[in-house]
Amino acid sequence: MLLSFTSKTAGDAIVVRRDGKPLVSAYLEAFCNWIKEDLYPLFSESRQQSALELSRSTEGNAAEVSKGKQKVKELQDKVLDKITRARFYAWCNTKGIELKHY
Repeated sequence: MLLSFTSKTAGDAIVVRRDGKPLVSAYLEAFCNWIKEDLYPLFSESRQQSALELSRSTEGNAAEVSKGKQKVKELQDKVLDKITRARFYAWCNTKGIELKHY
């Protein structure tokens, strides 16, 4: 299975489960596709909004800069809060991917 998120070759990677149980390749493939199709756009949008907030706030005084940084942190936290097992399984369901629990 070839997984690619960048145009550069990173070399071989070993992916293991924390509990030592076998990792089914379908899980890894689904997880990588979820990142690419669902999470990556969220991060891209957040990054664009953050850049806009910072560009607005750097034009003002120190209080406005601080407020802008706080808004950026809130934007980042919103994205991080969406990285959940429930969201992953919901995405799998929309794609017709049925993952068995081992």
